[in-house]
Amino acid sequence: MKNIGILGGLSPESTIVYYEKLTKLFYNHFKDFTSPEIIIHSFNFQDTINQNYLIPDKIRNAITFLHFAGADFVIAACNSIHKVHDNIVQKIPIPWISIVDTVAKEIKCKKLHKVGVLGTSFVMKEKFYRHKLWQWELESVVPSFEEQDVINQIIYNELCRGIVKDSSRQIILKCINSLVVNSGIEGIVLGCTELPSIINQDLLDIPVFDTTQLHIKRAFEFSLEE
Repeated sequence: MKNIGILGGLSPESTIVYYEKLTKLFYNHFKDFTSPEIIIHSFNFQDTINQNYLIPDKIRNAITFLHFAGADFVIAACNSIHKVHDNIVQKIPIPWISIVDTVAKEIKCKKLHKVGVLGTSFVMKEKFYRHKLWQWELESVVPSFEEQDVINQIIYNELCRGIVKDSSRQIILKCINSLVVNSGIEGIVLGCTELPSIINQDLLDIPVFDTTQLHIKRAFEFSLEE
């Protein structure tokens, strides 16, 4: 097994989910308490937000630290931080498994062509996420600017604090249905690792791409690869 490094703290809620679900995947696989070493580097969340997630040097240093601590590869328990992925992936000592590439591959496997993307304002308003999907020959659309601001507030003021409100769930579902009706999306990407706490496949008729679960599964598989 390859040991796993996690870039965490962005937010603590998703970091907990990554650690817990990864561990359980290995326990279920081996039918005992076997798992690789999992080393977490937890960032100052507010400091990261204040810098608009543009912290390539800190990320590179953290990955080097995780490498020295025994990690064979790294994952980031956050979609937004992937805005620096392509800029540093060739400058780090171990592989960084991209959450965007992981979800793009799954969308291609489902033979879909056009998806909606939800996430923080960094994911929805900036180009890095949708450009990466475009590289996979996938078309993506995001909610209106007003809806983006509302979703962003729900993520940071509620989900990142472990608060899940049904009223907020209904707001997000309305945004998704609007994308289905007005933009013709075939699936929806939960491009924030906190969103699966409030939205899941049971609530929608179109495919829901849970980036958190897909990323965890990919890390599990990569750890077991020879």
